[in-house]
Amino acid sequence: MNEALKRILVGLLLGVAIVYLGNTYLLEPKRVAIKKIITEREKIDKEIARLKAAQKRVAEIEKEIAQLQIQLDRLKGILPSRKDIPKLLRQVPKLGAENEIVFDIFKPAGERAGSIYGALSMSLNFTCTYEQLVSLMKGITSLERLIKPTHITIKSKSAMSLDPELAVSCTLETYWYTKKE
Repeated sequence: MNEALKRILVGLLLGVAIVYLGNTYLLEPKRVAIKKIITEREKIDKEIARLKAAQKRVAEIEKEIAQLQIQLDRLKGILPSRKDIPKLLRQVPKLGAENEIVFDIFKPAGERAGSIYGALSMSLNFTCTYEQLVSLMKGITSLERLIKPTHITIKSKSAMSLDPELAVSCTLETYWYTKKE
């Protein structure tokens, strides 16, 4: 039995040695390689998620750019081109005449040039009633092109009247788009 026990022990030791060596030299390198592949895959998955988020942001930014371009085009329509200024300068006295207002002074004043737009000031002095003034300002602000009252001084010529005449002095500004695309 002794011999049989020795064979069993030698067989057992040999089996343990084979399992140990097989595990160390065959299975462990494969486990390390699998761990490395899993780590790389996780990195790739994170990069894919980051790129998908960036792609989504690109689509959102492109949509925002398109909306801003539409808004810019609309605003360009409000700002006349330089060639439209004489037409605008004729529209203001026409609005005065429609409201039965005679301008004592109507003179284009100084021009200012900016990087995106230029501006032209117009000085006006006239006498009118309150209703005529309101109607004139409504007409000016409803023009299809931008004309903005920048300064206005109103004085009553006759204080004790139900419908007093007003002495009005104002400055209007109109703008034109100058930026080249």
